[in-house]
Amino acid sequence: DAHSDDEVILNITTSGGDLAALDLLEGLVGEIDNFTTVASGNCLSAGLYILMLGKTRKAYKYSTFMLHEASTSLGQDQISHHTSCIDILRTNTEARLHDFFGDYFSNEELSYIKSGKEFWFTAWEALNRGIIHEII
Repeated sequence: DAHSDDEVILNITTSGGDLAALDLLEGLVGEIDNFTTVASGNCLSAGLYILMLGKTRKAYKYSTFMLHEASTSLGQDQISHHTSCIDILRTNTEARLHDFFGDYFSNEELSYIKSGKEFWFTAWEALNRGIIHEII
């Protein structure tokens, strides 16, 4: 039962991935009342978007975070099978960046990220920005 009092914990250690999976996970998470995400190591790129889905977000003190402009890594043969998903990702990349991180980064930082550069930060910086709620 997704609406029970049981806590669902998703531990994240990733160097990134494709944001196409994020849409699937968003639908599942929306049905869980007590969903916690934990950065248990590197939480880079798409992993950071997944972390943000947690209603409670935590990180180990040694965790490292990185955000950059979203893109898709699907190969050309896969794109023909996923065209609508890719089109949605490409048109919503900037909106998604603002939706997920607009409250945590300055406009200058978001512009830096959108220019294709990587923005790295520590668990303590994530806590100070409000991205995570607790360091464990």
